[in-house]
Amino acid sequence: MSDANPQPATTQPPPVPTSPFEHRLMFVVFVLLALVLFLPTVLLPEVRDYCLLLEEEARLQERVTGLEAELARREALVEAFRNDVVINERLAMIDLNYRKPGVEVLPLPPLAGDLVQEPKPAANAAHVSALKIPADAPARVREAEAWAERHGLIDLFLDPELKVVFLLMAGGLIVAAFVLFAPRMAPDPRHIRKSPSARTPALLSSVAQHSSVKPTTTEAAGHAAPAGPAA
Repeated sequence: MSDANPQPATTQPPPVPTSPFEHRLMFVVFVLLALVLFLPTVLLPEVRDYCLLLEEEARLQERVTGLEAELARREALVEAFRNDVVINERLAMIDLNYRKPGVEVLPLPPLAGDLVQEPKPAANAAHVSALKIPADAPARVREAEAWAERHGLIDLFLDPELKVVFLLMAGGLIVAAFVLFAPRMAPDPRHIRKSPSARTPALLSSVAQHSSVKPTTTEAAGHAAPAGPAA
């Protein structure tokens, strides 16, 4: 009778089911909807604050330029007061009512161009940017902002009371996408390793074959002992 143990059949791991196309499509749709809610809610306030800083920087730069021009004009006046005799004489005639002998000073009415005119309201008022985008921005950026403002999207995403609602909606869509429609792909057969349960029967079979071929220690000692002398 043969003592060889029958080799059990190796069991293959069950195939991993893959997601259907509709689930993968819904996963992409949910993620895109979450991004549509999340990105404007977070980025539009940052863009508005950045444009406000650019506007303030331009205003300060204009003021600095005006102050530099005023400083240069006053320095020129100081230099003229020090060295120009004609300027000093005219200032004395205007401020101190100084008159040379035989010279008469007549006041002149202001010219029409010197009168201060109130600015008239423009017929077509310029478009006021809700995001304070500078005038030198690309035309496509200003067109996109005008389109969003016409449809009421900018005021909607800039509303601080709705910011938390939009963020919660975006987070809920992401959670729903991964819980309901997370894509499952079939693993690559080249990267699949055999489990320990699949390797155990083959290991036991090789050990059994090895033990049946090699004699035991007791049998080897009995064959090696010489026969004793006859009585």
